[in-house]
Amino acid sequence: MTVSVASTAFHVVDLETRMPFHFGNVSVTAIPKLLLDVEVEVDGGTERGTAMGGLIPGWFYKDPDMPLETGLRRMVTVFEAAATGARELPAAPTAFAFWRSLYDRQRRWADGTDVPPLLWSYGVSLVEQALVDAVCRHEGTTFSTAVRENLLGIDLGAVYDELEPYEPGELLPEHPRRSIAVRHTVGIDDP
Repeated sequence: MTVSVASTAFHVVDLETRMPFHFGNVSVTAIPKLLLDVEVEVDGGTERGTAMGGLIPGWFYKDPDMPLETGLRRMVTVFEAAATGARELPAAPTAFAFWRSLYDRQRRWADGTDVPPLLWSYGVSLVEQALVDAVCRHEGTTFSTAVRENLLGIDLGAVYDELEPYEPGELLPEHPRRSIAVRHTVGIDDP
């Protein structure tokens, strides 16, 4: 398999939250979301992938004096850098190899700036999600199957040396879970 990103497009939408979310001195009642559409070349064909991320600058910058508009612009700049990097990278043999190249490129882009690591990697994550969506659509499969059968080319040893001998499917339960435990952190001001 070879993968590359041919084009990207952003759309920003505002969504209200069902329950305010509190962190620090911030109360979130509406979240602007950034929707990313990518056109990915997979094995000579083209597939579309999408991803969406929340734009909450205070989560990343931890600066209560930063105006919201400034934080939003800085976040969009990070996402644009990741998307530009993805378009400029050469094709890779797997989705994982493409992600890794983009991750390394974005880290170099952020070096010497005030962009927090959590934010520059969030930009990479948004592109990664859209890329995975495109590969799964191309393969006509679900995310869980793509991971279990390693259709994404995940090299666990490239992330953690101790995982070198394993394939992703060896570390996962035989079937995906059908339920999850819900955790809600209750803050002092939460209802």
